[in-house]
Amino acid sequence: MGMLNRIVNISVLVLAIVSVIFGALLFLKREELRGRGDKMAAFIVDIVKVLDVNSACDGSNNISAAKLEIDAKKDPNKAADNQKKSLYHNNYKNLETVLAPVKLQTKSIMDQRDTLGTALCDVGTKLEIPEQFPPAAFEGLPTYKQKKDQLLGLVTKVNDRDKAIIKQISASATVMGFTLETDALKNLDSYATPLAEFASKVEKLKKRSDTYGEHIARTCKIFQIATPSLGGEDYGSELANVASAMQKVKNEFEATKVELKDTKEKLAKTEEHLNQANAKIDSLNKDIEKSNTEVAHWKKEYRRAMGFEDDGEKTETERAPAPDELVKKLEGKILEVNGKWDFVVIDLGKNSKISLPEGKKKKEIPVPLPEGKVMMVCRDSEYIAKIRITRVNDNTAVADILPDARNGNVLVGDKVFFAPEPKAEATQAPAKAGKLAGDAAVAPAPAAK
Repeated sequence: MGMLNRIVNISVLVLAIVSVIFGALLFLKREELRGRGDKMAAFIVDIVKVLDVNSACDGSNNISAAKLEIDAKKDPNKAADNQKKSLYHNNYKNLETVLAPVKLQTKSIMDQRDTLGTALCDVGTKLEIPEQFPPAAFEGLPTYKQKKDQLLGLVTKVNDRDKAIIKQISASATVMGFTLETDALKNLDSYATPLAEFASKVEKLKKRSDTYGEHIARTCKIFQIATPSLGGEDYGSELANVASAMQKVKNEFEATKVELKDTKEKLAKTEEHLNQANAKIDSLNKDIEKSNTEVAHWKKEYRRAMGFEDDGEKTETERAPAPDELVKKLEGKILEVNGKWDFVVIDLGKNSKISLPEGKKKKEIPVPLPEGKVMMVCRDSEYIAKIRITRVNDNTAVADILPDARNGNVLVGDKVFFAPEPKAEATQAPAKAGKLAGDAAVAPAPAAK
């Protein structure tokens, strides 16, 4: 029996020793777990504080890793609040309640991350960047920095491009003669107004350029100069060619003016000589008319003395017409036409003659073409124009083409003659004079020559 007691006592002692050892080990493990829990609590609080930075959240004020009083009996005022925010190991029962705001805050930050990724993707799309940036590229930790740097690089290029465009538009506006501030174009709300003004100025400049081109082409056509091509890059040389051609035309015009002045002076002198000659001719014509009157008188006296009757069959050749009547019987044709100065040369002159009947024969009578008379021009019985004799030579004469009452261009070979006198009733009715004169102008020339 004693032996058994000893064995039992020894066993109890061994078990007690083992219990003490295991108790000590459990205590050490408990302390290790408490330390680990406190570290995890402090780490969670630190994470919450990091998440609070610039996030407009106050999560770190509602969570704590320190030992707070949670016994309502000891501190009934703070116990309920401490139970909601304490991560200390003695508040493990309320751990889920304390971590619920942290989980919500973490979810909000994740939503913010996803929203930023989508926004960055939309930025690339709105800026029409050729490379695609899906939102997932900004959400993943391995790729977000690379994609962010890549997007920012492209955005910088877009910004540089916009700055260059704005600068060029402002510089172009200055060249066009008005001011367009770059700040006005950079304004995101009111940039449309200066851009519309710039577009309007460009449109007006284009219209003005087109109008200049049309007028230049019309001017070239008037002066018979080759029309320039102003639509290409070589418009400068084309305009230089036009200027050179215009200078040539101007030089020719100045030379023509000098020639015309000399011609006018010569014509003035010739006209003076012709006027003097015409005065002498008029004086001689008057003397001839007087002599003819006297000759007719003595012929009449002679006929009476010889017994001839004035209106019988034994009358001599009919009395010669007056000089004006003979002139009106002259006919000729155009030898030369000068379209530049509108004058012609005809085949009548000082030595012109007409044929008059004398019995059964015809007699040629000299009839000089007078200066200053107006003649008609016709072609195949069709009235063409009027000419005024300005200079009479021996066998030719120079005449100006009158600008009024022209019915076509005068050509070499056209017929010239003096219009017949209007009938008596035409002189009594001034209202019909214009029509009769026109009828006389288009009437065929008399057949005498």
